[in-house]
Amino acid sequence: VHDGMMVGVVADNAKLRGRAAGIVRRIAGADADEAERALAAAEGDVKAAILLAAGAPSPAAARAALATHDNHLRGALAALGSEVKS
Repeated sequence: VHDGMMVGVVADNAKLRGRAAGIVRRIAGADADEAERALAAAEGDVKAAILLAAGAPSPAAARAALATHDNHLRGALAALGSEVKS
């Protein structure tokens, strides 16, 4: 959970993809198209998609940032130098 939003999910159906896109938009400050592209590149992994939309250069880099920060999104975002939008 990140600022009250469930980010530790994989969006693997239409309902979850819609919800996940909204979460990516809100946390990363992305528009709808960016959020959808990030989710597709991250294969539905919401945390990785947020990092991609926030500036991570690749899905692998997003996952590595999460691994470095014990799968905590806030630390991975801070490492990217991104500002968390609320």
